[in-house]
Amino acid sequence: MKAKDLIGKVCTRTSPAIYENGNIDRSYMGDKILIVNANNYMISYICFDDTCLGKDIRFLPSSFCDDNWENIEQFLKETAANAKKFTEING
Repeated sequence: MKAKDLIGKVCTRTSPAIYENGNIDRSYMGDKILIVNANNYMISYICFDDTCLGKDIRFLPSSFCDDNWENIEQFLKETAANAKKFTEING
């Protein structure tokens, strides 16, 4: 999903960002961040992982304004529902 569709959600990156010069940035893949605001040019966020120093609002450049974001909260809800369903089926 695009970051601008996930404002107010705890998210992670699913693929690396690719800068205009071709460099690849795997930052935030697997990290938990709260998207505070986003548009097509930048993302403001708060990091929840231990790798971040402090809980200040930080910014990501346009290279991260793609559709490679996943809502962690929704993913965990779906995982729990699937686990319950499979447990009931398999006894």
